[in-house]
This record gives sequence, C-alpha cells and structure tokens, in this order.
Amino acid sequence: MSRTLETKTVFGFQPSLVYAQAMSANLIIRQPLNSEFDCIADLWFGSWLSTGLGHTSGATRGDLRKRLEDEACWELLVAVRGGQIQGMVAFRHDISKLEQLFVHPECQRQGIGRHLMKAAKESLPSGMWLKVHRLNHNARRFYRSEGFVVDLERSGGVDAPEDVFYKWLPSV
Repeated sequence: MSRTLETKTVFGFQPSLVYAQAMSANLIIRQPLNSEFDCIADLWFGSWLSTGLGHTSGATRGDLRKRLEDEACWELLVAVRGGQIQGMVAFRHDISKLEQLFVHPECQRQGIGRHLMKAAKESLPSGMWLKVHRLNHNARRFYRSEGFVVDLERSGGVDAPEDVFYKWLPSV
C-alpha cells in the first residue's frame, strides 16, 4: 500500500501520523510516541545483541534510550503489529542517511524490514547512504536485496570500526 499521511486513532492514541499500512501483514508504520521510547530502546538493544556484534559498540540499553531523545535530526518510524512495536527505522533528511533499521529478533524474516525500508525510500526518494559493520552479514544481505551497492569498505584499525558504506539511488 502506498504511503499515507493521515491522522487516525492507532492503538488508542489520537492523533497519530500513520505513514504506511501493510494490510496483508496487518502492520502499521508510524511515528512513535515519546512514551514508547523505552520499548524502542529494548528492541534496538536486543536486535543489536542478536547480531553477535554487541561487543563492538559498547553501548548500553540506557545509551540507546537517551539517544532516541537526543537525536533531533532523525526521523524515527516504528512498525507496529497487534499493539507491539516490532521494528524501527531512523533516517536523516539533511544528509540523506539511513541511521538505524532494526527488527525484533523474533519478528525477522516477516517483511517488516522491507516495509520500514519502503517508508525510508519514500521519505528519501533521491537516494540515501548507510554504514554497516563488515561482519553483520544478515544486514549486508538485506541491504543488497533492497538495491544498495557497496560504496566504500573501511577495514578498520585499532580504534576504527570495520564498516562498509552502502548507497541506494532510485531507478531511473
């Protein structure tokens, strides 16, 4: 279903800006409420730990919770099904960057990431870039399946992360 920008009641909250509704999956992509930041931080932290790379960042759940409040330049969207937040995406319009895309580990491979990516692509129609840890193979496979191509690989060093930079440009 195409992106909608309508106001309606979502899980008892009104008004709420609803970006997209995937009818077949009964999934709603919308802006989060501030009261949902704890839940989003839990999802983000748990999903990051499930990659097996959690040790690489040193971030705590509390760090991620604070970051949700502090990142004023992000547009943050959540994927909600059955009243539960199952995924999140954050991106920046000013530098056309996909900052974060995480799906709860128990909800992966159900199309949630694709719906979140679709919302990001609709919000950044001229293209975007992102970086991902070199060893996050599932994320790299997902981004390639979404049309992203490697732009730069950084092998890292003692203090530098081992990141791969991807870019996506719309089809002409």
